[in-house]
Amino acid sequence: MSGSFHLTVLNYLEDYDNRLNTFEVNPDWDNPILEISIHSRLALVNQLEELMRILPPYEDPRMTLQRGVVDDTSESYRLELITNGISTELVGKIIENGSAQIQNHCLDHPEITRDLIKQFAENGITKKVKNKANTKLKSKRWR
Repeated sequence: MSGSFHLTVLNYLEDYDNRLNTFEVNPDWDNPILEISIHSRLALVNQLEELMRILPPYEDPRMTLQRGVVDDTSESYRLELITNGISTELVGKIIENGSAQIQNHCLDHPEITRDLIKQFAENGITKKVKNKANTKLKSKRWR
């Protein structure tokens, strides 16, 4: 017997289906967490137990309104932020149309400048965003 067990560990993305009022679970086949091939059944069980112990819970990177419902506007800004980096035009659009979630995400971007943080401090959508921006401005790095 030369068979083996193939184990692929995937994250699942939830999408809400309005028509059926249910959640569809779609595996993320493009980004597997782990792929292994094991010959022993006991080694497979040990590997699965170890993975259950060490793997962190999956956090959906998409901008969502609620579980499984993607905020299309904020998600498009997040994808633009990933592909093109942060810019004053993008920050202007995010302040004008974006949700508090994408504004917080922007404030955590490593390439953000002091002027962009000031824009969030003055024009942030919520008090939480404004406070986070003001806290960043008061920190030693941004003085």
